[in-house]
Amino acid sequence: MLPTPTHPPTITSLPPNLTPYQNRCPVHIHLTPSSFPLLQKCKDPTYISSLIPHQNGSVTVMTSHDDQHFLDDTRYTHTTHISLEILLAQFTCQSPLPHPIYYRGPVPSHLHTHLPPLPPHTPTLTRLWISTPGCITPLHYDKCHGLLIQLVGTKKFVAFPRSDAHRLYLFDGIAGPAHVSRIRHVTKLFEKKLSGEDLEGLIKRFPKLRDTEPYWVELGPGDVVYTPPGFLHEVTTVEASVSVTVPWDMSEEELEDRPAFMAF
Repeated sequence: MLPTPTHPPTITSLPPNLTPYQNRCPVHIHLTPSSFPLLQKCKDPTYISSLIPHQNGSVTVMTSHDDQHFLDDTRYTHTTHISLEILLAQFTCQSPLPHPIYYRGPVPSHLHTHLPPLPPHTPTLTRLWISTPGCITPLHYDKCHGLLIQLVGTKKFVAFPRSDAHRLYLFDGIAGPAHVSRIRHVTKLFEKKLSGEDLEGLIKRFPKLRDTEPYWVELGPGDVVYTPPGFLHEVTTVEASVSVTVPWDMSEEELEDRPAFMAF
C-alpha cells in the first residue's frame, strides 16, 4: 500500500524569513497577481525574450539522453543550440518540439527588481529556468535552502522529509550522483499513472517507498515552494514553464547538525 501525499503548509505572502519552517517541511506560498505584478509582464513573450541572453538569436539549452530526466551532469544531459524564436514558440503552442528541452541561465538584474522580497541570499546564484512539457528533474536533494518561484506555466512537485532519505535509494556516488535517488517517476507513481506492471516492478525494486511520507504541490503562476536542504524532491514540467530558483546556504549550526547522508 502506497502512502497518500499530503499538502505542506500554505501561506499567502512571502515572509521576511522562513525560520519557523526551515529544516522542518516544505512550504507552499501562493502569491496573487495583485501582490505580484511580474506575473502580468510574463504573459508577454517579448518580456520573456528579454530575460534570455542569446548570440545572433541562438540560445544554449539542455537536452536529455532519455528525453525525460534533466540534471547538471553529462550522464543525464548534453547542451545544444536552438533559436530564441523556437524557444518562445513553446509558450504559444506553435511548433511544439519533439523532445523536451531545458534552458538555465542567470537572472537579469531587471528581473530581480520585480521579484517579491526574498530571504538573505546571493543574487548571482539565482537562476532562471525555462522548460518544455515533459521535463523531469529526478528525485534529488540540495545542500542549501531553496525557493522555486513559478512565473509561467505549471509544474508538479513531490518532496520527502530528510527522515525518508534512507528509504529513497540514493546512488553511491559511483553509479550515479550521491545526491540523486535511483527511483524514477514518483510523480506518476502517486498520480496512479503507472501501469499495473510498472507499479509492481517499482515497488518490488524499491519496497521502502511504502513507508515514506511524501508532500505534493501543484505549481502555477504566482506559486512559490520552499524546500529545506536534504529534502529529496522531483519536479515535473506540465506546461511550458518559466521559473526562478533562489538558494541560500545553511548556517554553521545547520551544517554541524546535518544528517550523515548529506556529508558526501
